[in-house]
Amino acid sequence: MARNRAHIAAAGLVEGRDSIRRIRFGPVFQRIDQHFIYRVDDTLPKTPADLLGRRIVVLRNSTHAASLAKLARQWPGLTWTEVKRGDALDLLDRVAKGDADITVADTTEFSLGRHFHPELRPAFKLAESEAVAWALSPHGEDLLHEVERYFADIGANGRLADVLERNRLALVRFETVDAANFVAGVRERLPRYQALFQEAAAETGIDWRLLAAIGYQESRWDESAVSSTGVQGLMMLTAETATRGSCCGPGVCGRGTERDATIGRRARTASPYFPPS
Repeated sequence: MARNRAHIAAAGLVEGRDSIRRIRFGPVFQRIDQHFIYRVDDTLPKTPADLLGRRIVVLRNSTHAASLAKLARQWPGLTWTEVKRGDALDLLDRVAKGDADITVADTTEFSLGRHFHPELRPAFKLAESEAVAWALSPHGEDLLHEVERYFADIGANGRLADVLERNRLALVRFETVDAANFVAGVRERLPRYQALFQEAAAETGIDWRLLAAIGYQESRWDESAVSSTGVQGLMMLTAETATRGSCCGPGVCGRGTERDATIGRRARTASPYFPPS
């Protein structure tokens, strides 16, 4: 955006002091907080004093780094490491693996990341009420007016509130046991089927991760899964669907095999909304 190579960045960006000088921001549509994140097996940091001597990592030139610098003016012994590359999920991964003790994450970032790292917990707030907005090109004044009009419209008709609430509910649906099972599945079972999902993605143009997510939701990536209604296999297909979708002919590929990942893909891509088989 700062180099004028794109018109709009609609990625839930946080307004930052340095960024404001280089790019424009549209209307603020959400506010989020910054939290210190730690491993649940470690000592809970309750105050800034508890951060002294801990290995803290944040992204370089981020709003989190700026907030730490502000806090350090009150706590001169506070130190941290700024990482050049990566994102918030990478930093959460470092803490989960023990490569760092603490990181900082926004409310939304942690709500997403804890599904992958159920052993992480939020401590106290570093900063409150960060403004989230779309970013625009420095020369996008005309487009800025359109963005302002768009947010005014969806704010007035209630659509913005509906979208934010729907996303909030999706993020807060969290069960520690379910998250731990998912992480174990990613590490232990998904590698067996990843090549098949990628093959299907190459043929259809659908992200293989979406296909894998459907497979997890259907069977927890268990090719021997059988439901009480008779659907079977990785993608939980009916006999009729498996026969229609089979590339090998009726009964050859069958259900309950690794190949039904591809069969399931063929059946489900009949609709862009992936209706259940």
